[in-house]
Parts: sequence; C-alpha cells; structure tokens
Amino acid sequence: MSSAYNSLDPRVRKWVYKQGWSSLRPLQESSIPAILARDRDVLISAGTAAGKTEAFFLPACSAIADLTGGFGIIYISPLKALINDQHRRLESLGESLEMQVTPWHGDVPQSKKKKARTTPSGILLITPESLESLLINSLGWLKQAFSSVAYIVIDEFHAFIGSERGIQLLSLLNRIDHVLGRQLNPVPRVALSATLGELEKVPELLRPDKRLPCETVTDSNSKATLQVQVKGYLERVPEKGEELQSSAEQLVCADIFRLCRGDSHLVFANSRKRTE
Repeated sequence: MSSAYNSLDPRVRKWVYKQGWSSLRPLQESSIPAILARDRDVLISAGTAAGKTEAFFLPACSAIADLTGGFGIIYISPLKALINDQHRRLESLGESLEMQVTPWHGDVPQSKKKKARTTPSGILLITPESLESLLINSLGWLKQAFSSVAYIVIDEFHAFIGSERGIQLLSLLNRIDHVLGRQLNPVPRVALSATLGELEKVPELLRPDKRLPCETVTDSNSKATLQVQVKGYLERVPEKGEELQSSAEQLVCADIFRLCRGDSHLVFANSRKRTE
C-alpha cells in the first residue's frame, strides 16, 4: 500500500482490509492528502460507482477519529433515499471507529434524532431542507453540535448547479460559517460530483467568495465505455374475440427481470406509474 494509504487511521486501514480490498483506487489514493490537509475545499469528480464516497470518508473519518463531542462531518444530500443508502454503507465503518452515524430527514424516527440531540457526534447525514429547519428552529443546539465540524461534504453536487436549490444550499453553508464565527477560517467544503465538462468553473460555485483554495481530484484512469441498446415493444390491439397472451408492459417487466436478476442496477422510468 502507498504512503497515502498509510496516513489513514489504523482502524480505517483495518476496515479496508476486512472489505477484502487489495488496494485503493487511484481516485481514492489521490483524495487522501487533499482531504487530510483540512486547509482547502476539495472537488472529487468521477463517474458512477467510481468510489467517490470512500475517497472522501476514509481520510475524513481518519481526521476526526478521536474527536469527542459534536459532529465532525456534515454530509448533505439532495435525496432522502441517498441518505438512507449512505447510512447503510457507512455503519460498519462507523462501528470500526466507534463513531456515530446519524441520518436526519423527515422520515427518520424521532428516537434517532433525540439521541443525536442529546449526544451529537460523528457523522450527520442530512438534506438541505432539514438543515435549514435546524438553522431556523434549533440554532442554539446547532451552534453547539456543529462547533467541532471539520468537513461539510455535498453529495451529487452537480444536481445543485444552476438551480434554486443550489442557491439555497450556498446560503445555508454561509450561514453555518457565520453561526460558528468561522468567516475568516471557514469549514472546508467537499463536493462529490459526477463527471462535469467545465471542472474549472465548479470551485467558484462551491465557494463564490474564494476564501479557501480548491483542489480538484478526478478519476483520470477510468475509461468507461457507454453501451446503449434500444429495444421496442409493440402494443398490439387485439382482434375481436382475441385474448392477448402478454401486454407490452408485461414484456418489459419480463426483460427487466431477466437482465437485472441477481445484480445491482439502476432503472429509470418516465413516470411513477411506470416505475410501479
């Protein structure tokens, strides 16, 4: 393993070993020194399933491994489902460090939120809307709970670019720096993003005032090949008295089942009805 890998907390390295990984990906190796520096913003840009989550959390969790009291990492996601998924993925890493991982959105049971309110620590996974609610309704608690924050990471950052929700997010991040009195020493921001065409413009979108420099880490070694197959399904009109054996929707379902069975896939549909 590399010197970058050896700079991770021993418990994190042990967790990596238990995953059966013989080595980290180049993207993950390159991210370690950038994240551990804690004096800059970082943009990690790569395609789907390139290991962006681990590229951030392995070094970030190493940096806050011995932190006691208050959240060390604030993870912001545009989707509740993504928060739930990341919570499942991070639980074992958190357990190896005895680090609390708390999901926080409208569907999370109040019992979990109450525990985090009583003893905030570790990693907070939250939506922009829930974060804004805390800033409005629980400012005193937030100021205390966020007092030790080392990183604010925004997942799916490309989804925020050029949208009203993105403007709202920047406002929230600036408010956090003001609440914590860290205008001159702002909390480092880390953006996890899909591959973007004009990466040089993204740092300014992440922090318009440029109070911290931004380092960009990309997956330069990945050479993904896009393969597309277009398949049509005819919706026949039955003849008088004829009973169709299978509708087009049934054929689509059968193909999806055949192609996706036993593996993980993303399937996109044009409407909720078709998804169901």
